[in-house]
Amino acid sequence: MESETGGLNAAIDVSVSCRHRPRSFALFEEYSGTSIDSTVMMRRERFEAADLMARREMSVEAEREVSDFSKWLVRVKGFDFLSAHFHAVGLRSLLMGLPVGVQFAEVFGLVLDRHGS
Repeated sequence: MESETGGLNAAIDVSVSCRHRPRSFALFEEYSGTSIDSTVMMRRERFEAADLMARREMSVEAEREVSDFSKWLVRVKGFDFLSAHFHAVGLRSLLMGLPVGVQFAEVFGLVLDRHGS
């Protein structure tokens, strides 16, 4: 039986071929020390293999990471609180291992980039 997200996986390409690579991707890569591509692949594999309890734990872990990333943006990069929050929240689904997180992060990136944050 194919996973619920299996059909989406084929349609999503997170490699360098994306026309617009959101600034939040580059910032998260700097923060985490890993490429966004590796992060997405690893988290997606974990999410698809996880049972309900493990997915809940991944959700808590992602929330913590979003918060830590947001604080890092303020402390290290000098972002104001709201800009940092939106850059971090735009990556929440991606950090949980949900493939659609890439699409959401791209939308947040486009909006934030246009408003000069």
